[in-house]
Amino acid sequence: MLEKMTPWDYQHVRLALGHGSGFDSPGFRNLRVQLNRLTFEVQLMLKSKDLTLESLYLNVKDFEEMYALTELVVDIDESLMLWRSVHIKVIERTIGGTVEGTQGTPVEVVRNLRDRSIMNELRRVRADLTDRANRELVVDG
Repeated sequence: MLEKMTPWDYQHVRLALGHGSGFDSPGFRNLRVQLNRLTFEVQLMLKSKDLTLESLYLNVKDFEEMYALTELVVDIDESLMLWRSVHIKVIERTIGGTVEGTQGTPVEVVRNLRDRSIMNELRRVRADLTDRANRELVVDG
């Protein structure tokens, strides 16, 4: 709906929002709490099996369910990043990209949150595996 609203019409809606924002809505707050719980539980499960993410990814056949769960977290993480990206575009479309949002937060700050991961280890392990592959799997010539 916001995408179809004129920038001027949105200014009236914005007044009603006060200092609230989508990131502070009860639904989004609950989502953040649940995502924190999920990533904590994944980390506990890995620890209970004496696994690191790297060892999990190197031994997928031995831990297929755990692998599937971690990849679901990656899917959720990517979906959240895509939602944030769309949210930024809606913000830019309605109020502009160089102003302050409903909480007085510059749009640039919100834009910088776009690619924040819910579980950084899942991103980092991919770089670690690539480095490992470059060291161990490089074939000369």
